[in-house]
Amino acid sequence: MIVPIAGAVLGARGTLRSLRKLPLLARTNFAGREVSLAEGPAAVTAAALGLALAKKPGQAGLTVGIGALGLLDDLYESPEGASKGLRGHFGKLKSGEITTGAAKALGIPLLCLSYSLSVEKPARAIPAAITVAGAANVANLFDLRPGRALKALGLVAAGRLNTAQGKILAASALSLLPEDLRGETMLGDAGANALGALAGLALCEKATPAALWTSACAVTGLTLASEKISFSRVIASVPPLRMLDELGR
Repeated sequence: MIVPIAGAVLGARGTLRSLRKLPLLARTNFAGREVSLAEGPAAVTAAALGLALAKKPGQAGLTVGIGALGLLDDLYESPEGASKGLRGHFGKLKSGEITTGAAKALGIPLLCLSYSLSVEKPARAIPAAITVAGAANVANLFDLRPGRALKALGLVAAGRLNTAQGKILAASALSLLPEDLRGETMLGDAGANALGALAGLALCEKATPAALWTSACAVTGLTLASEKISFSRVIASVPPLRMLDELGR
């Protein structure tokens, strides 16, 4: 596993250095500071390269596809940000307007289902697809403060270090964490979706059917809860979560 891990680290760092000064990727964060979305393509590169070197080309292609949909949303999302969350995107879709968020909300599950059906029996493919697509979305919900999403992904990786995906996820998250914590770069949809999908793949690897359904229910529950509850508010109101969230900033 040394080669895939090294590939993930080198891919992340090299891509970040190459792209972080591009004006196209400049954004303003929650604190009004300019940050770079170069961390997103760097995360996609890390995940895809690590998986390819681990001889998992199908999963590498899946993370690239998911990351590309996220990057589309990063680059072309309406500046007003009027269509947020599943309710906002599908509300626009009902009125005949296809947002980049809606394209992503439909495209990621379809990509995950297509991949799962190609490698799993239908009974396992459904919860696996839900887990990977749901994890991709949940990771994005945490990408609201410096380091938050990478810390959450790191916790998932720590629990799945017995899998290649868990090791690659840990290496990718640690490689990108310094600039993220300093508020210089952020994952954006591209990075959060790609690394979230990698977390989902780690949860699915070697999982029993019961574990698959548990993971599927967990990510679905978090996604639905996010439509009603502010994760930032919950984190701020629970001291241990707040301490972990602020650690390193």
